[in-house]
Formats: sequence, C-alpha cells, structure tokens
Amino acid sequence: MTDKKIQFAIAVLILFLCSSFTGGEAISISEAIHNNLISVTVQGKKTIASGESSHYGQCITMTITNLTSNDISVKLEAGRYFDSEDQSVQDMIVTKESGLKLGPKKAGTFQVYAMCGQKTNSAPSPESKFKIGKLCSGALLGLAKLINNRNYQNATAQSAVWAFTNNASIENIQSADNEMERVLVTYVCKGKKIALPEKYR
Repeated sequence: MTDKKIQFAIAVLILFLCSSFTGGEAISISEAIHNNLISVTVQGKKTIASGESSHYGQCITMTITNLTSNDISVKLEAGRYFDSEDQSVQDMIVTKESGLKLGPKKAGTFQVYAMCGQKTNSAPSPESKFKIGKLCSGALLGLAKLINNRNYQNATAQSAVWAFTNNASIENIQSADNEMERVLVTYVCKGKKIALPEKYR
C-alpha cells in the first residue's frame, strides 16, 4: 500500500471514530469523559428554595463543556454515582435520566435529580463538589430506574435508597400515597430478600 493510501485510510478511520462519538445518538457521560470529548463539573445546587430538599430532587448542578469541533449529545443515566470529594458529604445517585446536546466548544448547565447514598453523612451544600462515578449495580440500579420511570422524586424514595445503601429499616418508607409506598416497599423487600409485611400483600 502506498503512503497516500495509508494516509487516506487513517483519515477515514479518524473520521469514523469522531462521528461515532459526536452528533447523533447520545453517548454515556462516562464514555464521553473517557474519550476526552467533554469536561464536567458537578456541585450542590446553589439555591435551595423553600420546600425543596438538598437530599433529593434537583439538588445537583452539572455543567458540561463540549471539547470537540462537532455537535455532541451526552446521556446521564439513572443510577450513576456522583462521588463526593469531601468524605463527610454523601455520595449522590442520579434518579432521573437526562440528556444534553451541545454545539462545538459550547457549555451547558442543568439541574440533576439525585438522592443521597450515605445516610450518616451530610447532604450536599452549594460548595460540595463531586466527580462522575460508576453506575450502581443490582437491586440499587433497579431502584434508581424504578424511581426514574415512576417519577418518585421524593422523601419516600430517598428512604428506599437508604434501605439499600445503609440498611435502613423499611418502616421508614412511608407516604400518604399508599400505592407508591407499596411499590417501593415491595421492591426493597424483594431486592434485599426479606419478608414483605402482611399489609402490602
């Protein structure tokens, strides 16, 4: 093969790889970071309004910057950990899938639905900073997806998360919404392989 053909083949390969990561179908945020396509900052929400919680809901602010010269679509999955840089602050777990499309060299900031994953640590403050972590696994990942699908972004679902992450009692999973309570308690009992209380059967 001549030098020109080799150069052409390399150029085609580079173009293919770039098109695989940018433009159309959204790619995982971890994959985008790994391939140096984006930079990300994650921190506690700047302002918590009256009635909001810093433990759950839209309690995290994320800024993504597109480092490429192409459009890019990034997906943040339910069940993704945000690892706290401060060991006294809880790691967070994303509970609502979201996506962001950015133009070349552009940045975007949005609020992320997440829940605390270490009950004995502090909730995030506006100064709290996080790194993108791994996906949850097993029943905890399934719970994050359940919360996402049913939009259970509330204290009841937070108690269900702590039932897995901190072995908190299922008695803490309470709500005026009886169906939501039943769904979450049933899922947690099945995931932890413990007996389902009679009132939920």
